[in-house]
Amino acid sequence: MNKTSKILIIGDLLLDYYKFYESIRSDPANTHAPVISLLQERVVPGGAGNLTRNIRSLTNACVKFSHAVENQNIPKKIRYYINDIFSFREDENDKIKYNNIIPKSFSKQIQKDDIVIISDYHKGTLTYDDVANIIAKCKKEGAISLVDTNFVKQKHYEVDYLKINLKTTNQYLGQWKSMWLPREKATLISNNLKCNTILTLSEDGFVYYDRDGDFIYDKTYPAPVESFIDSIGAGDSFLAGFASYMIEGKSVKESLNFASITSHISVCRCGTLDSINREEADEKYNFFVNNV
Repeated sequence: MNKTSKILIIGDLLLDYYKFYESIRSDPANTHAPVISLLQERVVPGGAGNLTRNIRSLTNACVKFSHAVENQNIPKKIRYYINDIFSFREDENDKIKYNNIIPKSFSKQIQKDDIVIISDYHKGTLTYDDVANIIAKCKKEGAISLVDTNFVKQKHYEVDYLKINLKTTNQYLGQWKSMWLPREKATLISNNLKCNTILTLSEDGFVYYDRDGDFIYDKTYPAPVESFIDSIGAGDSFLAGFASYMIEGKSVKESLNFASITSHISVCRCGTLDSINREEADEKYNFFVNNV
């Protein structure tokens, strides 16, 4: 990477609302129903907005985020906690009005050595044709393309890095192949789409398969069971760690290890409320390298 390289992100901006309640007594007519009192509520960027916020917290590189205009009804995920237990989620405005100017304008920004991230929450900012066009533009300009998605499609062909979780992988491969080992699954997807595949496996870490077939890697920095809070936002945190290290010219292996660290930090805190601090991530990474 050169000093002018930047991280370009395009995807769905969501809003994450958090409402924390305490149970003060039971309803007299139904002892199973708690009477609750609101303690605190917060709102933070969600979706690709959460990814962007974490990348900006982890690197001094230039980071640009393209998304739908903010004056429309932005999709909301409202999470309700009662006595510090995540109880249920309410979604509002689940779709974003498509505007083809956004992906076209985004593509014009792509230059050599940029890291281009497509963070697709499938709310309407992008079509699969847009995704394919952005990947093609990256290839033409010499930029690195990375897709984070919940649905694997042929339109992802020749993306440099495809980041997916196990559920997404199994949906793509079908019931019979879902019984395969993670390494076998990552290998097949890489061969089918000619991409480097990052398959995240929750508490079991990740598997990486290089599309050239000469590098398979898996390792994890596990979160102690007693420290685990939830996995909300862990995928974004993993990707943020990976991109922030890659833009600094670190190797794929180093970037994956750092991503494992940032994901670990994420699951030990409440959802997407706080971005990951680079100093904390570096400290845990150094411990990881020297001791795990």
